[in-house]
Amino acid sequence: MDKTELKKELDQMLDQMPVLLVREILDFAEFLLSKSYTESKEMSQETSSLSQNETMHLEEEFKNYQTLYPKKKQNG
Repeated sequence: MDKTELKKELDQMLDQMPVLLVREILDFAEFLLSKSYTESKEMSQETSSLSQNETMHLEEEFKNYQTLYPKKKQNG
């Protein structure tokens, strides 16, 4: 299922929920975005201390990572 289909399904579910549950979902989405931002910032800080050679090595190691190790689709 692509992002557009997921949004449509989520929107249909949200329409059936009371405002309090929709607020909880919004709070959770904000938490996930914040968590993702925090983890990304921490990773950036950790990698900023690497030397140029270490950085180049790390980039080379992960060059085709997504192609070599694609995420498994979840059944849903």
